[in-house]
Amino acid sequence: MKIFIQIASYRDPDLKNTIEDLINNSSCADNLSFGICWQHSEEDLWDNIYEYRDRSNFRIIDVNYSESKGACWARNLTQSLYNGEDFTLQIDSHTRSEKDWDNKILSLYKDLEDDMAIFTSYPSMFQPGQTYDEYDKRVFGCHVYGMENGLINSRPRSLDNNTRPMRAVGLAAGFIFGPGRIIKDVPYDPDFYFSGEEAALAIRYYTHGYNLYHPNINLFYHFYTRKEQKKHWSDHKDWHKYSAVARKRLECLLGRNNDFDLSVYGLGKTRSIEDWKEYSGIDYINKKIHKHLVENKEPPYEQDDNLYI
Repeated sequence: MKIFIQIASYRDPDLKNTIEDLINNSSCADNLSFGICWQHSEEDLWDNIYEYRDRSNFRIIDVNYSESKGACWARNLTQSLYNGEDFTLQIDSHTRSEKDWDNKILSLYKDLEDDMAIFTSYPSMFQPGQTYDEYDKRVFGCHVYGMENGLINSRPRSLDNNTRPMRAVGLAAGFIFGPGRIIKDVPYDPDFYFSGEEAALAIRYYTHGYNLYHPNINLFYHFYTRKEQKKHWSDHKDWHKYSAVARKRLECLLGRNNDFDLSVYGLGKTRSIEDWKEYSGIDYINKKIHKHLVENKEPPYEQDDNLYI
């Protein structure tokens, strides 16, 4: 089975390490192909992946960082490099993997017996310079714990039950794995920016008929803090305009305005936003969430107005 790995990298000194880690820890590197949106500066000598350009399993879009329009814009570009692979994996450019991660994730996926499944979760933590034994080995999901100004808040939370993959509500953009066709069915909206990206993608996947799961094993690790690293918003002082458009597009997706024709970036037709509420416990229209969601219980949830808070 071929796996298309999507990486949108912004001036990241860890990009090359991430690539090599995925290759070295895979059980069959010949089955991996990489699509990379490489947003970089010629002055960032550490951010250099020229050596991969001539490899047949690498497709790289070279972007000067000053031309970048943000993470979702870059993720959309990586998806243009998809070439019909069986599965796709989206990760960030500061990631580490388990040994034989590809065999493990394919085996876990097969055992689900759900060809509409998508794996996602907040990966556990690592710090550059740590050995594998020093990585955080807790297994995390995406816990939706509150709502503020009509939008959900989520955070990593260790799974209460890790004997099997768990049905999920929250989604983490730093780890998404599913059939390759999700790229065509639910393409990344390039006009999103950062906030709202994960909430929008979760509801779009669901309404297109896909089912979210948290794996019950660690597959990937993520460098979260990155305090000294360059970010898009630190280089681009006009980032607020991108964020403002993204917020309006999210409001449109949720049915709160009609400012945009979202076209292929809108909701699917297999399920409705009401179906999403009944499954996820997130009521975007009335700006409430289900008590059992806050308690980190597995969906779907009992539909009782008294349980929404």
